[in-house]
Amino acid sequence: MTKKTLSAALMLGLCGLAGTAFASEQAFYDSMAKVRAQALSAAQIQRATLVGRGKQAEPQPPQEGISGISYVTDQVDANTPWERITYPYIPYFSTYFFKNFGFTVDMLCVNGDKLERKGPKKTVTDCQGWSGGNDRHDPVCTKPVEVFVAIPLTYQEEVCVQWKPRHDGPVCVATELKTVTRPLTQKVDVYKVRDHRGGDKRDLAFTKEYTIPACQP
Repeated sequence: MTKKTLSAALMLGLCGLAGTAFASEQAFYDSMAKVRAQALSAAQIQRATLVGRGKQAEPQPPQEGISGISYVTDQVDANTPWERITYPYIPYFSTYFFKNFGFTVDMLCVNGDKLERKGPKKTVTDCQGWSGGNDRHDPVCTKPVEVFVAIPLTYQEEVCVQWKPRHDGPVCVATELKTVTRPLTQKVDVYKVRDHRGGDKRDLAFTKEYTIPACQP
């Protein structure tokens, strides 16, 4: 099993999520976990095929960030380095959105007063023009544009400061702008996936601090 094959399985799944507007943060995490699990399954199948042919399967070192997938054979807890926390352990990193693109904080780095995308690819392909689209066919992007990912560390958010009770629930009647700063260090819940009656169940394994690193030149 080669790094190239494993990376290809991951990238294929991640590309399928690109440009997706998620209904909730939980939906985003579920999609990412599914991609990780599918890539791991593909890696396991290829590994079994190589062994069946009498070939030595290549050992897989852990990978950094959200794409890290390897076999966990020793104790994993809050003292384990992030690069060794891999499937079946899934960290629930906070998600920041840039346009319609969701990025967990381990996919980002700090550059001055903003967060940028890690790695050589610093952009996303945004669409500024669409054509067609109906009940049977999705619209087609006619004007794709590469946009540099830059998420401000400090931003303004409209929050409700006065609520009015109603029979169907409280209604906001007054708002104000509040300055919000994204924390560089945050506590992250790490879950362990296990089989449960034909499906997956996630149990909270531990909580660990994560600090967003500085961007590398």
